[in-house]
Amino acid sequence: MELPPCTTDPDLWFGYCDDDSTDGTSKARVYQAAALTARTLCLRRCPLAQQRRCARYALEGGEAFGVWAGIKLPGNQWRQRRELDRARAHLRRIAAGEVTPREIPENDALLRRGGGPAPAHAIVFHLPVHRPAA
Repeated sequence: MELPPCTTDPDLWFGYCDDDSTDGTSKARVYQAAALTARTLCLRRCPLAQQRRCARYALEGGEAFGVWAGIKLPGNQWRQRRELDRARAHLRRIAAGEVTPREIPENDALLRRGGGPAPAHAIVFHLPVHRPAA
């Protein structure tokens, strides 16, 4: 059984380490880039049942940071409360089975843009080579 993509690089899902001396603007850029990659990985590689569990876990734990079920949580600063409330509303709908993460308009647009990580699996066929008799 394949593990969810968030278990292979957990730091990616939270964007940056908070114990460094980087300024806020730099941290925001790193967080945005990491969140974009994490969202794309989640949307392309994580099974829907796992995405729903992830959304429930984030809601039950009161999470405010990171990427959960393909949704970026912006943090709990006052100026980001509206964005956080909107993200949690998406998570509630995902957890309840009303929508899939791919149906959220921002995620649909992200997937349509392309780019990001390549699909996790590939099928390789080894075909026999027909060689005429000499």
